[in-house]
Amino acid sequence: MIEKLNIRTVWSFVFNRLDCQLAKITFCTSVEGASLAFLNCETDFVAKTDDFKQLAHYLAMQIASMNPLYVAASDIPASEKKRVEKEYAAKLKDDKKPASVKQKIIAGQVEKHFEDQVLLSQKYILDDKLTVADFIKSYIAKTGENISVNKFRRIELGVNE
Repeated sequence: MIEKLNIRTVWSFVFNRLDCQLAKITFCTSVEGASLAFLNCETDFVAKTDDFKQLAHYLAMQIASMNPLYVAASDIPASEKKRVEKEYAAKLKDDKKPASVKQKIIAGQVEKHFEDQVLLSQKYILDDKLTVADFIKSYIAKTGENISVNKFRRIELGVNE
């Protein structure tokens, strides 16, 4: 099954769009696909370390298993946020609470709605006490260098975009 994945498509994506230090490809047989994590760091020295490669691998596993849509909350389109806000506002329309309280409830619901869709705010799959952002910060502390997720890609067999 996994052998049917068009590896040329995966490598084409990596090499044609690579504008970061490292791209890690992880094949995940449970979803019959692959995930790619594109990470940035400040020097090639760090990009070649085992710790950095391990971080890329763990993030690719996270992407394969949790299927996030965005890297950070700032990547969520404003139109999508507005749509979700309208949904929750409609649910609270008949509520007798003050407008300021309703706004806080809506903001909290919108944040919760996108929590699992944003990679950096997801619970880390190997330690649910950490978010992915916290997990990356632990590697920043190890390497002493800033590391960020530039982008990611998740490819599933039988799913076309």
